[in-house]
Amino acid sequence: MKKLFALILALILICSMCACSNTQFPDDDKQSQIEDNQQTPNDDDPADTKYKLTVVDFWGYLVKPLDEYYEAGEEVEVTLAFLSGPSVGIELNGEYIGVNDDTKYDGAQPIITFTMPARDSVLYTTQNGNIGFNSTFSRAGSGGNSEFWNNSLNAAKLNEGNQSNLPIYKFDTLSDLEKFKSDFGGENGFNHGWDEVPSLNDATINCDDQFFARYTLMLVCVEAGSGSYRFGFKDITVADNYFCVNIEQTNHPQGGTDDMAYWFITVTVPDSMVANITEFDAKMVSNMNYFASDLKKRCG
Repeated sequence: MKKLFALILALILICSMCACSNTQFPDDDKQSQIEDNQQTPNDDDPADTKYKLTVVDFWGYLVKPLDEYYEAGEEVEVTLAFLSGPSVGIELNGEYIGVNDDTKYDGAQPIITFTMPARDSVLYTTQNGNIGFNSTFSRAGSGGNSEFWNNSLNAAKLNEGNQSNLPIYKFDTLSDLEKFKSDFGGENGFNHGWDEVPSLNDATINCDDQFFARYTLMLVCVEAGSGSYRFGFKDITVADNYFCVNIEQTNHPQGGTDDMAYWFITVTVPDSMVANITEFDAKMVSNMNYFASDLKKRCG
């Protein structure tokens, strides 16, 4: 009888252990699944699994559009336009990547490959290692007084009376730009645009402290005998310690309004490009049929 009772107790104990085992393992699996889900981001949200790539193509060299997000470690191919003279490349997070012996080609177009970093990144297209120049065209208002012209970086050249020379300013910091607006904005109306042309304040809205940590803003003023003419940035001449922003007329209307007009052109350049420059200038290099007034009188 005792043996039978002991056998029954043993069977009950074994069944209890099996029951505990059968209920514990699914819970462990569920906990493991929860942990796996916590470690695996939601693929429906690219920001959870990928990093953003901001592309700035001042040169217009990007042949094929890039995605906005890439996974860390993913190989990214950048197809650039073919140039017979200058070399093309990219700058990724401040690091230059150019054409080399391992570069692949799509016809004559180079394909530069890089590995996406595990962070949001910025990519620039480059020409000869330069990221290019972003420029804006804006309304200057009613023009400046003699102080405006005499405080420009090339006031001495303006006083020579050569109409091809234009006043130029350089801003290294946000406070420099704000001081310029404070000194001359009241008269020139930097809050107001004209037709399709924005105001200077709108044109420089993205020039914050982060911008000036890397770039310098050059500003050129164009005075025209008619408000019908438009102007834009052409290129930059650099020779030793000399730096000149070249401006061109961008339209040629049959007729024009009989009114004086004043315009600003800003050009973004890398800090390193102007670090050792001692002489700054700006010139109108296209056909000067915009009836510029005698700048010498403005600088009197």
